[in-house]
Amino acid sequence: MQIKRFIVYALVYLVIVGALVYLFEGGSYELHLKFSFLGSDTAYALNLPVAVWMILPPAILTLFCVLHMAYHGFKFYAFKRKISHDEKFYRDLGKEILLGLDTNKDFKTNFYKIPSQIARVLSPWDRYKEANIEGEELQSVLNTVHAVKNGEIADLKKFKLPKDNPLFIKNELNKIAHLDGYYLETLKKSADEQGEIAREARRKLINLGSLADIKKFAPDLDEKEIMTLIARFAKDEINLSNDEILELLNSDKISKDSFGISAATLKSKIAPDAVIGIFERLKNERQEAQEAYVYLLFEFEMLERAQEVLAGLEAGEYQNFRTLLYLRQNGKNVPTDLFFKHAHC
Repeated sequence: MQIKRFIVYALVYLVIVGALVYLFEGGSYELHLKFSFLGSDTAYALNLPVAVWMILPPAILTLFCVLHMAYHGFKFYAFKRKISHDEKFYRDLGKEILLGLDTNKDFKTNFYKIPSQIARVLSPWDRYKEANIEGEELQSVLNTVHAVKNGEIADLKKFKLPKDNPLFIKNELNKIAHLDGYYLETLKKSADEQGEIAREARRKLINLGSLADIKKFAPDLDEKEIMTLIARFAKDEINLSNDEILELLNSDKISKDSFGISAATLKSKIAPDAVIGIFERLKNERQEAQEAYVYLLFEFEMLERAQEVLAGLEAGEYQNFRTLLYLRQNGKNVPTDLFFKHAHC
């Protein structure tokens, strides 16, 4: 209730009560007071109409109520001014944080203290990476976010985050990066998903997994993934039989360049007859493997077979190998790598 309205209602009440009492009892009452002060007795008599005595207690109570309301009204007014002050400061703080400026705004109320701390932490320019937030719960959340962003693994179950939440995704990526075999668990749960987590799990599978697991969880390999497996085989990171290599390379996703890179990679890892046999079968099914096959014939000094292959092609094709054949037949031991662009890939 507004203080002015309260005073008006209180006065009306006191007047009505006083008038009613006066109508029924118009006399007066004398109150005698006696007290001692510094060893002397003092007597005092107060004579007032009965109506006044009746309204005196509520009048005194009304006075204290008015003082009480005035006090808290002033406090509320002062608080509103502080809120208004902090609201302007918070707008200025937001502007400074968005612009990447240093800010040291001092807020007068607690309403803006924690929001201002959170605003600093959320700076798009990462100016306040070490900032803290008052309150154990919020600080715990902030510590968790920092840990996950730094590549650590956190327990996020208590937050009940959805699977498309960026913090959840980052934490899952950290698990895939640091926990042995977690990429397989991820693929078991999300084999058909195409999100960032599934893609990272698949990438680690291709780079670290066995061929059996790769066939199980990633049967539809693309060109880059097949070439990764060939490179792993060359580094003795995965075991592949000749038939498995043939199966991997006999894909319509493999380009001419990839056939050439594979030939240059495998020539020193597989016996000459075996690698030539693989690419001979490949070139019978894929025209793009023809150049890689010819390269291997030259690399292993099978010039007669190379000449037969070149003779069966049009005169304008493979001029690089025709030149190399001419040089070899005339006693020039020229390295094959000079005529084959994929030899150093």
